[in-house]
Amino acid sequence: LDATADHLTPFAPFGFAEFPTALMLIFWAYVGFELSTVPAAEVRDPRRTIPRGIWVGMLIVTSFYLVTNFVVTAVVPYEELMGSNTPLILAGTAIFGATGAAVMAAGAMISVSGSDESDMLGASRLAYAMAADGLLPHGLASLHRRFRTPYVALIAQGTIAAALSFVDVLTSLISFAVVNLAFSFLLCAASLWQFQHGQPAALTDVARRGHTLRGRATRVLPVLAVAICVGLLAAAAHRQQLAALAVLAAGLVVYFVAAPKRAHETAGEWLH
Repeated sequence: LDATADHLTPFAPFGFAEFPTALMLIFWAYVGFELSTVPAAEVRDPRRTIPRGIWVGMLIVTSFYLVTNFVVTAVVPYEELMGSNTPLILAGTAIFGATGAAVMAAGAMISVSGSDESDMLGASRLAYAMAADGLLPHGLASLHRRFRTPYVALIAQGTIAAALSFVDVLTSLISFAVVNLAFSFLLCAASLWQFQHGQPAALTDVARRGHTLRGRATRVLPVLAVAICVGLLAAAAHRQQLAALAVLAAGLVVYFVAAPKRAHETAGEWLH
């Protein structure tokens, strides 16, 4: 117990100057839940399943991350954690020896695989939906004849991800991803604010019901979300900010040059 207290004291040995940078890495660890809404057409009873999955999943992930980080910092001195790229293995070794290290390494690989699978499922369907609506080239809305999956979008996604893996170190890629996500979430928060303050009559039936039932209880959410997103964007290094702007500019080029601006005849009909 004395050793644990020593490892946890002081709470912030280097102060909070680097807290925004650390928050970006933490934020990336939690995102991905929003992708669960994308393949709704492939889920049984999505109106009930997806909200429940998001809440249960976030509770599990939050609890697991908090407990894991507490154990790691309680068992291993922060000086050793600073010099290691495998803090979980350090903690596992300190508690259970070589067996603990093997268990931690296996658990990390399972976690990475699960995250990878959810990203592949969600991001490819998002590209498919955008292509079906004419916001991306129609080729990305192609479905495999046998498996009925957006194989062109999956190939494009895998190619881009493989290329990015050779570009920079992991922390820089994470920061780059968070900047792009924060910008997307910023637009989503602004859209929610518009829904809340716009004309409910212009919304669809489903959106109108949500506006009526939950509008008053969620007035503060878009304001809070905008503040968080702006903070994340400001905390990023100039290099990541410029890289994100370059990606956004490339997306605009694709939209204006290659996107047909009209819905795909068959994919658009099936999607809606």
